[in-house]
Amino acid sequence: MKKIIFIFILLTSLSNCNDLNKHNQKKDIKVSGKEIKIHFFKSRSLNEKKYIIIDNNKYIFSHDLDSIYRMENILPANYLIVKRKDSSFIIEKNSHILISSVLYEKLKQTKKYNIKNLPELLTTGVLKIERKDGKKITVETNCQNIVEKIK
Repeated sequence: MKKIIFIFILLTSLSNCNDLNKHNQKKDIKVSGKEIKIHFFKSRSLNEKKYIIIDNNKYIFSHDLDSIYRMENILPANYLIVKRKDSSFIIEKNSHILISSVLYEKLKQTKKYNIKNLPELLTTGVLKIERKDGKKITVETNCQNIVEKIK
């Protein structure tokens, strides 16, 4: 158990150090448009310090699998900690398609957005959204390379 936690902390630390070296000073990214594309395949370090805000609804990333489905503003991080029946834990690498699919489900529950590309979402993890009322969507995040304006 201690080895698993140590390995997890080591992987997270190395990932964060690598990101800091690449992008000395990261700034929040803000994108606004009628149609927005969100994709997680370029982001390597989605952890509890990362977030995405879509029209003032803030979603944070978590390694705890149970919290993702219990709480409406939690998205899965790159690595998940899964509790087994015997009370031990395992760490699993997460798919960018799963992250996008969970965000899709949470946006669908708000009933404010049209999802433009469900087949593409399920195969590539790319999520294209627009508001049902036709207004612009505003997305703010501290994750690099995950959001872009289409229209």
